[in-house]
Amino acid sequence: QSVLLQNDDKFSIFSINIQSLNAKFDKLVSFLHGLHEDNFDFSAICIQETWLSQEDDISMFELPGYHLISQGKLCCGHGGLIVYLQDKFTYKLRKMYDTSEIWEGLFIDIEGGNMENKITLANIYRPPKRNNCNSTIEAFIQEFKPIVHALGQENSTALFAGDFNIDLSKIDERQKFQEYFDLFVTLGFYPKLTLPTRFSRRNCTLIDQIFCRFARSTQMSTSGIFFSNMSDHLPYFIYFDMNTIKKSVPKTVKVNTYDANSINAFCENVRSVITQNPLNVNLLADPNPNYNFLEKTLQESREKYLPSKFVKFN
Repeated sequence: QSVLLQNDDKFSIFSINIQSLNAKFDKLVSFLHGLHEDNFDFSAICIQETWLSQEDDISMFELPGYHLISQGKLCCGHGGLIVYLQDKFTYKLRKMYDTSEIWEGLFIDIEGGNMENKITLANIYRPPKRNNCNSTIEAFIQEFKPIVHALGQENSTALFAGDFNIDLSKIDERQKFQEYFDLFVTLGFYPKLTLPTRFSRRNCTLIDQIFCRFARSTQMSTSGIFFSNMSDHLPYFIYFDMNTIKKSVPKTVKVNTYDANSINAFCENVRSVITQNPLNVNLLADPNPNYNFLEKTLQESREKYLPSKFVKFN
């Protein structure tokens, strides 16, 4: 948590497969409240497996300071997606695909918060049904490919977060897992989690992931995994610099006011000061006092009779 607290000025995303929001909502609120007490709030929170339908009353799941963007379960009884977005940002829903029987996604464009460019956030859930069948994974890849291609061509930051139920720790064992990985990487979307996110008594898997493509190649990000008993999936996070709007600095030009009267006044003042305080004309004397006196006289006379001013221009 200390890493997050030092970067509260970044855009940050928290994600978890919660396996019933109704059952785990109090744990989620308690976890977020602990961070809030330390003056840190995630910019966006992605929840998979809410188990909520489109007809359910979601008002009880509101979080102060956040928009609640919900999509009821579509591809299975354990589906359902929610994105909480800080209310200092605005959002627009995007329809990126027709309803699928094998996965579901909630896509939003995020703007505001002094960001120069939008961020597209995709919250994804793919259930494990028939997960050992190569044809099922191939069908998912083919349905998902046009979306990755479309977002990969936009000149903005895009992120896919969620539970894909494809284990990247076994990428060397399954050709289809490699093809799933290649789909993202070949278009500049790189995975940010490299450690397991789900544990059982006998094994561990890396089935939750954040794939990111940033608007600028120099944009830095940090990601991590929380150890929590909120769900049997570990929650994870990412934060990165926002491409913020640069404040325009007014351009100015220095203009001198050199008219005839000002020049005459300048010359007369220099003459008068030197007359009242004659220079040391001894050839063997140290010249520095004369130089310093003359420099000071010229500078003061210039500031008084030949002032400059700065004029703004576009």
